[in-house]
Amino acid sequence: MKSLNIRKQHDTLAIPEGRFKEDYTPQVGRIISPQLGKHLKYAKIYLSEDANVTYRSVGGSLITAEPLAKGAHAFLVIEVIAVSSGTVRILHDGVIDTAFQD
Repeated sequence: MKSLNIRKQHDTLAIPEGRFKEDYTPQVGRIISPQLGKHLKYAKIYLSEDANVTYRSVGGSLITAEPLAKGAHAFLVIEVIAVSSGTVRILHDGVIDTAFQD
């Protein structure tokens, strides 16, 4: 891997397809798994159709992406703020962010 700082490396980290596939309503703040009711460290996103999406990467960058292709996207996100159309699903393995738990 190129010599990137660890936060940049995690932006492009590939994770498995995910044990959990959940519909997700975009909101400001860390992703909370609807099924687990806990904050996640990260998740991949799946878009039902072409959409403009605003998300925060694991590295902390706030990104507004131009229309993305339908389907799963390899980048990891910690926050999905807005999607212009369609639906978003999150794909994750249930990795809980303990810094945000009770």
